[in-house]
Amino acid sequence: MSLRLVLATMATLAFASPVFAQDTPSASPQAPAPQDAKSPEVIAFDAKSKAFGVRLAQLQSEFNVAIAAANGDQAKGMADIETLLARYEPEIDAFALDLEAFFDGQIAAADDDTRREALIATKAAKIASLHGMADQVRTIAAQFITAAAAAPAAPATSR
Repeated sequence: MSLRLVLATMATLAFASPVFAQDTPSASPQAPAPQDAKSPEVIAFDAKSKAFGVRLAQLQSEFNVAIAAANGDQAKGMADIETLLARYEPEIDAFALDLEAFFDGQIAAADDDTRREALIATKAAKIASLHGMADQVRTIAAQFITAAAAAPAAPATSR
């Protein structure tokens, strides 16, 4: 599994949810809530989510540089990854807190038990996913570095 896939999955889990698109539950199946009617809270959180997505893209780019620079050296590569994560983990944790607060507001505003239960379950899964992100990055980094160490060296070209 590539880091790109993990980060894309994390971003999707964190904020690309029908929960955000539908601010209030439908009154009935015949009268669905308008998908473009977003509350100010949802609009504000969408902006935070997009900014977090940009940071995840930067993390991915820096991750790729660190893995390439390690050149198969597990100690160097993992030290570089730890340095990288030390910079990003506070942002991941802050986003997780923002996401939790957002869900708490949505849960409090839900007037339907089924929707409330769905929001609670979604919140738990997304928060856990964000809290597990750093460990997933570490695992993938170790796999990439190990694979690079095991790869045969490219033949030198003569001139």
